Amino acid sequence: MRDIFDAKISCSKCNVEMKPIVLDKKGFRLRAVKCSKCEEIIIHPVDLTRFKQYNDLKHKTFNVKLRVVGNSHAISIPKEIVEFI
Repeated sequence: MRDIFDAKISCSKCNVEMKPIVLDKKGFRLRAVKCSKCEEIIIHPVDLTRFKQYNDLKHKTFNVKLRVVGNSHAISIPKEIVEFI
């Protein structure tokens, strides 16, 4: 399947072709395109959604359980964290 960012994207303000860039935000690499004339940036929607999910999980408080299994200790990881990974 092709990605929307594989196509040529023109700036809506100045009608110049936007160039692909990679933004680094808190350890996340966000794909984006940037207009060289007006400096407008459009971030890839999938990357932006994942970044928002990360921020939501980061600010939540989770209850974890510590269990003893034989001579080892096990920690239960909440389902939301596992699904995000």
